[in-house]
Amino acid sequence: MSLFESLIDGVMDVRTHVFRTLLQTLGIVLGVASVVVTVSLIDSSRANSMKVFEETGGLRRLYISPTWRESLRQSARERSSKGLVLDDVRVLQAAVPNIEAIDPTSILHMMAGYLDYRDKEMVLGITAAFLKMNSFTVAHGRFITSLDLDYRNRVVVLGASIARAMFGTTDPLGKVITLDNHRFTVVGVLAAKEAQFHGNEGNVLEWMNWRLHIPITTMLHFYQGNTNIGWVGVDVTDVTHVKDVQLRIENLLERRHGTKDFDVYNRQEQIDQYRKQSMAFEIVFLVSGAVSLLVGGIVIMNILLASFHERVREVGIRKALGATGFDITAQFLVESVLVTVMGGMIGIVAGAGLAQIVGNVLHEPIGLTFKTMVIAFSFSVAVGIFFGFYPAIKAARLNPIEALRYE
Repeated sequence: MSLFESLIDGVMDVRTHVFRTLLQTLGIVLGVASVVVTVSLIDSSRANSMKVFEETGGLRRLYISPTWRESLRQSARERSSKGLVLDDVRVLQAAVPNIEAIDPTSILHMMAGYLDYRDKEMVLGITAAFLKMNSFTVAHGRFITSLDLDYRNRVVVLGASIARAMFGTTDPLGKVITLDNHRFTVVGVLAAKEAQFHGNEGNVLEWMNWRLHIPITTMLHFYQGNTNIGWVGVDVTDVTHVKDVQLRIENLLERRHGTKDFDVYNRQEQIDQYRKQSMAFEIVFLVSGAVSLLVGGIVIMNILLASFHERVREVGIRKALGATGFDITAQFLVESVLVTVMGGMIGIVAGAGLAQIVGNVLHEPIGLTFKTMVIAFSFSVAVGIFFGFYPAIKAARLNPIEALRYE
């Protein structure tokens, strides 16, 4: 018996025993659908995570922030240190290689006013590097320039949402607003930042559209009265240099301050931590799908064993007519694989539909990738081979004389 004849025999047997075939495929369908939904959710979550990271600087970004401690717990060196200041930024930019861009930032909440609009808003003191480092684009007007920084100009660039809230459909360029009673001229409006993440309804980066941006030198001079800054964003030229740049920054700042009163955050470490935290959930979901496939495989094996006992005389006759053990093994394995392939294909379609439903409920787009289909289909075929092997071997080893006497 050829492999083609075994395939034809398997198809005929599947068509003859429709109800039995449905029982065999049901567990595979549920298992494959579970795997499809799980892998789709995991892939979607990772893709969205990376999208948000890229929108806020990517993996080449380091953050430097001061370490705040209560005055009673500070050492003498920490009390004598000025903390993270604007001069530190200039030194880092000049002394540390492989820094592509560096942006010091300070943040204050101020009363913003224009005509009837008055509300407490987030104001960032930034440099010209902020625009590129945070992947913003200017929708109208211009951004902060080096001249604004040098002359401490009282100019402001508005986020998209705060611009709409303050001015509506009126062109804000050239208008004068107040920030804690200081007058600032609007010179630009940023394009809106948008991203979806982890099923949140709406734009998870909307908070970035409500900020107002002024030169950091203006903020330090008019509002803080010192040169202390909130944090520093550092973009490294290449991901491979991130760790080296981080160590150089730490060593240089510690020498300048006389103590380590700052922290340097590596975004790759944050991603690794996130992946470790989410791995437990991923394992649970994958195990659930694997259990469904396991149950389906056990059902297939039991039904094949029952089928074998019904067809003992048939197997005996075929062996008596010259069929080899390989022919009999192929006959039963083809039937098992055929059932699981059918179940796998139906499961992929069902899983894709279920993934779409879950995506709609979570308000998160979930797409079925080629990798997901390959993984699910491979699982179903592997289950068919593994659980069909024992009945196939048992049939192949059957003694034809005993089979012909079997009642």
